[in-house]
Order: sequence, then C-alpha cells, then structure tokens
Amino acid sequence: MKTIEDLLRERPGDAEVRAAHASRMRAEGRGHRLEELREAYGIAVSELSDTSGLLPEDVVEIERGRVDHLPVDLLRRYAEGLGATLRVEVEVADVRHRVA
Repeated sequence: MKTIEDLLRERPGDAEVRAAHASRMRAEGRGHRLEELREAYGIAVSELSDTSGLLPEDVVEIERGRVDHLPVDLLRRYAEGLGATLRVEVEVADVRHRVA
C-alpha cells in the first residue's frame, strides 16, 4: 500500500494550488471557531444580525471564513455583536502595529 508521501512524490501537484487550498482551510477553521463561539454564547444568527446590523448572509460568510472581501467595519460589528473587540494588526519585521 502506498503512503501519502509516496503519492506526493509520484504526483507532486501544483504548489500554488496546494498553498491556496491550505489558506482556504485555515480561513474556514477560523470561521468555524467564530461560529462555535457564537453558539457557546447562545446567540442565534438572526439575533447577531439584529444586534450588529449585519445581514444574516454576512454572518454566515464570516463564519465560513470568507472574510477577504468584507470591509473591516463588518468584521468589527460581528465582533461587537458577540461582546468582543476586533483588532487588526500589520506585522513588519516581527513588530506588530495595530491599525484598527
């Protein structure tokens, strides 16, 4: 039986495609953790939508990890709807700079 390492040696695939897929998977994982947090607080999508002013579709997009195209304001409103604070940072040469 072949191992995954054997298969990758035989068919290495496209590194760019693998990197994009890995990035999507990490984003989905982060979104899922947000969904779990919302549910742990007992907040329904509709309730978060009402309190934050977000559309229910925006809540679902955030919780699926699809945030690259969303304005920071929507992410901030999502966080505030959970009673949290959104922090946006830029890291340059191992130094973090808070921008929002």
